[in-house]
Amino acid sequence: MFHLGIFLPMMFKKYRKAINFFIFILIVDLSIEILQVTIKLGTFDVDDLILNCTGAMIAYGIIRLLLRIPFINKLLETTKRDYLKRNMI
Repeated sequence: MFHLGIFLPMMFKKYRKAINFFIFILIVDLSIEILQVTIKLGTFDVDDLILNCTGAMIAYGIIRLLLRIPFINKLLETTKRDYLKRNMI
């Protein structure tokens, strides 16, 4: 979940709010844990849920600090805008 903690707030402004981000991460992680039990490829482990959410929140905190640096924020927005422009149909 650490990678979602980095990329989600960078790509979607909706997830730059901590509560929106946390709820999304919790739902995704809970879905994965339930899927593991359903298809019998693992067990539901509360430790995984806690550690994955904690790791994602740490990554979220790091990226929120980095987004406060004007150079990084401008670079991100420019890169995102250029990517969307190139991939429009």
